[in-house]
Amino acid sequence: MDNYYEILDISQQASMEEIKTAYYNHINRFKGLPFLTDKMKEEIKKYKKALYILSDYHKRKTYDKQFEKNNKDISRFQFPTSTQKFTQQDFDPRQFHFNPPEYIDDGQINERLFGDTFKK
Repeated sequence: MDNYYEILDISQQASMEEIKTAYYNHINRFKGLPFLTDKMKEEIKKYKKALYILSDYHKRKTYDKQFEKNNKDISRFQFPTSTQKFTQQDFDPRQFHFNPPEYIDDGQINERLFGDTFKK
């Protein structure tokens, strides 16, 4: 089953205006081309089908129910086990683009921003 939300690059909470705008943005890429390849024709069919399903309230609700039912496969998620050990590498601060010497406490930040304004 195709994910029509991914095809149109929209969220599941998208409004009708957002759906139509996304559809027209994708279709406008093909306007003015002198010819269409088979791959392009298939892509246009996917966009049209996504618009057809998502623009009708009842069809969209039915699609959402079917899609949720088919994608409840929880086996693809990996939950941490209670015996899993974490190391220092798992929490390396460099992954957050911080270098350890650059840590500054709140007092230093306030002093840099406000200077002696709030000192008693």
